[in-house]
Amino acid sequence: MLVLSLLIGLLPGLTWLWFYRHEDATPEPASAVIRTFIAGAAAAFAALGVQLVMRGQVYGDNVGLNASNYAYAFAFVEELMKFVAAYVAVRFTKAFDEPVDAILYPIIAALGFASVENIAVAYTMIAGGSIGGAFEVITLRFVGATLVHSVASGTLGYFWGRYLLRAKRGYGAAIGLLAATALHGTFNILILSFGNTTYTFAFLTGAILLVLFDFRELRSEEEAITKPRAT
Repeated sequence: MLVLSLLIGLLPGLTWLWFYRHEDATPEPASAVIRTFIAGAAAAFAALGVQLVMRGQVYGDNVGLNASNYAYAFAFVEELMKFVAAYVAVRFTKAFDEPVDAILYPIIAALGFASVENIAVAYTMIAGGSIGGAFEVITLRFVGATLVHSVASGTLGYFWGRYLLRAKRGYGAAIGLLAATALHGTFNILILSFGNTTYTFAFLTGAILLVLFDFRELRSEEEAITKPRAT
């Protein structure tokens, strides 16, 4: 049961990992990718601990009433933990050697984070005797929660990378964290309000297109800055 849960739960994250790695023109070291993925997975447990405290201290007994109100607070915790995971895993290593890595590694950490959530969901469904249900839910999470984790972290990474490129060290990550929280929190509210509907998937389609644009935009900026001027 655990092995099946691992296989089902890891599939969305590993599939998106393959996709995003192909957006980077220079392949990243496997050791750095694995380390960041594992760090993101560990961040999921840290975020859960903080959220459990928030549920007890903030939600009280009326969870349904406050769930929408605190969607952004929970999103902030998750985005912060994912960023810290990526930062600790690779920021001061040789693998982090170009601005576009500021997008890629937070995404990798996010996929590790989302994989823990997916494994937990799959295990719960399978333990309840619904293997088919596990596949169905994980399929929805593939184009839902897993994707939003990656695009939110990619958005944070875009701002971080831009400011690193321009030698403004601290501001980009802070601005990116706010942008990622807004994106992730909005997704949470859409899910609470409409479920897995056309509205939610249209939002995610726009988000993934935005991240792909961010990869290309940051790469273009880097080339414009580093390209020797004609004399």
